[in-house]
Amino acid sequence: MLRIFAFTLFTLLSCEAVAEMLTIETRSHTVNGVTSKYVLEVNVEDVKLTPILDPAKDELPVSIEKAIELALKKYTETYESEPRGIASVSLNDFPTWDYKDRWHYKVEIIGDPHVSVVVLFNEKVILPRKK
Repeated sequence: MLRIFAFTLFTLLSCEAVAEMLTIETRSHTVNGVTSKYVLEVNVEDVKLTPILDPAKDELPVSIEKAIELALKKYTETYESEPRGIASVSLNDFPTWDYKDRWHYKVEIIGDPHVSVVVLFNEKVILPRKK
């Protein structure tokens, strides 16, 4: 009986430790016949650390220039290669009603690999992970 209780407690604690993630994008690409899949997800706890704002009325706490700078720096550090450029930068809310008042930039970087990254308004940069 004690073992069942301990197992149940362990299972409950383990489930609570799993972070809730918001999926921003899933992408796959094939190079030389090998397909790689990436998922770009943001931890809800990181979202909660960003400011609540209305981009139509409030000044954005991170400029587009700063977002690009942060994204390129993180890309170069992580992939140890220089990106070839920026394909796009977009201002987006999060894909859930609970966080419609919180925003982020999505910066699509051309390089090897070609990926999108999220730049939060607290200057945290999130890269995709291989699936």
